Amino acid sequence: MIAGYRNGSTIQVVETESVELTCSVTGGKPLATLRMTCLNSNSTPTVTKETTVTVYIALQVNRNHSQCICESDHIISGTQKTYVMLDVLFQPREVRFNFGMEAGERLIVNQNEEVTIQCFAESNPHPDIVIRNQRDEQIKMMEYATHDVKHTIPKVSCADAGEYVCSARNMLTNGQGALSRLILIVRCPPSPSADTVKETKITALLHVDVTLQFLAQDFFDERNKTAFAWYKQKVPLQNDGNKYIISSYGLQSNLIIRNITYSDYGKYQVVVRNSFGHNTYYYELLEKAPQQSTEPVTASTLLRVAVGTSSFTFFVVVLAFFYWIYTRRKRTLKIKDRKTAEVITEYQATTGHNDNVAENVYEQIDEQYTARGAYIDMQGIKTDKDTNFQPRGVRFNFGMKAVERLVVNQNEELTFQCSAEFNPPLDIVIRNKRDEEIIVMKNTSSVQHIIHRVSCADAGEYVCSARNMLTNEQGALSKLVLIVR
Repeated sequence: MIAGYRNGSTIQVVETESVELTCSVTGGKPLATLRMTCLNSNSTPTVTKETTVTVYIALQVNRNHSQCICESDHIISGTQKTYVMLDVLFQPREVRFNFGMEAGERLIVNQNEEVTIQCFAESNPHPDIVIRNQRDEQIKMMEYATHDVKHTIPKVSCADAGEYVCSARNMLTNGQGALSRLILIVRCPPSPSADTVKETKITALLHVDVTLQFLAQDFFDERNKTAFAWYKQKVPLQNDGNKYIISSYGLQSNLIIRNITYSDYGKYQVVVRNSFGHNTYYYELLEKAPQQSTEPVTASTLLRVAVGTSSFTFFVVVLAFFYWIYTRRKRTLKIKDRKTAEVITEYQATTGHNDNVAENVYEQIDEQYTARGAYIDMQGIKTDKDTNFQPRGVRFNFGMKAVERLVVNQNEELTFQCSAEFNPPLDIVIRNKRDEEIIVMKNTSSVQHIIHRVSCADAGEYVCSARNMLTNEQGALSKLVLIVR
């Protein structure tokens, strides 16, 4: 007999733990031959007192051990056996996704097909199995009842594409348990992401740059299979690096229209293709009405003021009117710092008004800086010298102010600009938080980026870099942190 156990009984033991079993037989002449095995683990018999034969076995169990047998052979009584069963407990392992009869980590299906995925886990006792979808939502759960769980999508859609995770745990599990991942690829024609509207109307002023942006939804298609083509009223547009700048990377494509004129207003289309099909999406570029200016000071204005005021007040108003005329007639303005000249240069580059400096630019000049001998007149800028230097003074601008941190509300239209000092002309690049180039401008001192409907996905750090022929490494940098409420 096996000490402590009835014949045919079951012993529960955790995998990798040790088990000790003893079997003995007494009497008989000559003594019996005694042997005990647990599958391929053999014991060595020991004779005691010349009347008893004892065998002992100690093994580190694994899931392949299922039975231990003690066997006695004698020339008179023949062969006798007694045994115990081993129930080896172990944590979940070899978790895997199956579809049909095949296991895999990647499944490609067509839109509208019925899809059944199965998650299997080897475990003793039975595990608790959970399947979570690409949005980290629990879609299927089986508690300690079986080794597998199935999930069926009757009519798979593009929104079902993504990563699915199966996890298995039992009473022996510490931590998160065993995992398996499945990438579900749904072959669908391209469609816009949640941040892209199918038909978009965009308004813009004359002589500014506008960016039309399309971001496709990620269906986990093969890399670089998404392609874009832009049209203006069904006429193909080419990336000429001057009027039109087209940049496409991954699932996003940008069309930059520079220095807008009346002929640029109208309808634009982008045709998006992937390995399964194509779709067309539309934009309409409309003229934006300029802001209404305040009422100018005229004689009639002064007359209305005089009617309702005292003589002294009227005298002050008249004096202010003549002073205004005097300041308007000044044709030359001394600039007291290079920073002031940058403001005017930036205005000319943005508006295209190179023949005359607008009056509102003069109002931004700060008189607190010391004189450096540079002069500006209404015909342009005159500087005391023309020297070559590497890019410097790189900065992000919002409106006419330099910023390093910008807070905006969701769905607002956002325009920010990057500018730099240079000589000779340089290349300016703006990269988003994913380190993707979203704007590249050559031979310019400033670049403008427009997000027509800002979303939470646009939040993050933007980097502007500037280089010219004198630059050795990465060039001058400026960073902007965009916070979207």
